[in-house]
Amino acid sequence: MKSRKMTYLMVLTILVAVVMPSIALADSVDEIKNKEAEVKKQGETINAEIDSVVAAINAKYQDLAKLDSKISDSQKEIEQTETDIVATQESIEKRSGVVAERMKDMQLRGVGQNSLQALLEAESFSDFINRAYAVTVLQNAENSKIESLYEDKEKLSQLEAKLIETQTNLESQQQTAEAEKASLDTEVAGLKDKLASNASTLDSLTAERVSKENEIREAAAAKAAEETRLKEEAAKQLVQTSNATNNSSTTESGTDTSNSGGGQTTTPPVVPPTVVPPVTPPATGGINGQATAYIATGNNTATGTVPTVGRTIAVDPSRIPLGSRVQIVVPSMPQYSGVYTAEDTGGAVNGYIIDMFVGSENEARNFGRRSIIITVL
Repeated sequence: MKSRKMTYLMVLTILVAVVMPSIALADSVDEIKNKEAEVKKQGETINAEIDSVVAAINAKYQDLAKLDSKISDSQKEIEQTETDIVATQESIEKRSGVVAERMKDMQLRGVGQNSLQALLEAESFSDFINRAYAVTVLQNAENSKIESLYEDKEKLSQLEAKLIETQTNLESQQQTAEAEKASLDTEVAGLKDKLASNASTLDSLTAERVSKENEIREAAAAKAAEETRLKEEAAKQLVQTSNATNNSSTTESGTDTSNSGGGQTTTPPVVPPTVVPPVTPPATGGINGQATAYIATGNNTATGTVPTVGRTIAVDPSRIPLGSRVQIVVPSMPQYSGVYTAEDTGGAVNGYIIDMFVGSENEARNFGRRSIIITVL
């Protein structure tokens, strides 16, 4: 009995020694998965920040387009005003020339040098009145026309100054908007670098997790083999111990150990080894595939969720299980690289062709069909 107990204790000790490394590896895998989840969350946050900054950049593009239009219109008004000022100046000079010619004509007729003399030479009172009225009307009309032209020129000059001031303000706003856009472009570039670093970290963690899972599978296989060996050893020990005990008891009682009288020694059955089912490895690793894009139809996805930009993809469930987290790298359009969720299916989605949900028909058309690298996490 003491020998049996020692055998069981030895087997138990070796089994504990075999199982402990597997438990440690499992803990390590869980820690890596937690890190992966944290890095994925950080990636989603960075993607959200990029979306926000891109929206701000698009708004700046709209502002710049409006400013360009206003500057163009303002420039046209300034040019037209300058043309009107030149025309008005020409009218003033022309009108002044007409007045000079008339005064010269009056002088030749003896009226221009002295209006009073012209009036005194009137032949009658009626003629006097007519001459006085004519001189007054002529002078007032000419003076009024010239003053009006000068007023028009002054107004045009003021308008030009105001337009130039407006133009200067618009150009200043344009420079400010350009600087803000450049700053946003720099911010996006920094976020993309940060996202790339995040993706690299995620790749490293995934590779480490896969390596640890392989170690677990290898450890499980080694443990199964060791358990089988130990059980076989234990069975042999039990048989040997039992035989030794029986022989000892027979010798002590003086009983003949030969096969006389039909008696025979019964050998304990050998315990069969336990068969450990193989561990199925997770569907992980980079796979070359292709991607297209689709837009909302008003229906929920095949898994019942509302399709969401940056998250939802349609897959072939025979290749990629629904609900899986899928890391997608789009070399030709890295802004679409990221981790998505397999939530939908589609008639044209076969094999490793996936359909990415996007926000508009123009975006889907621009995306077209692109080569990608798929990793099922």
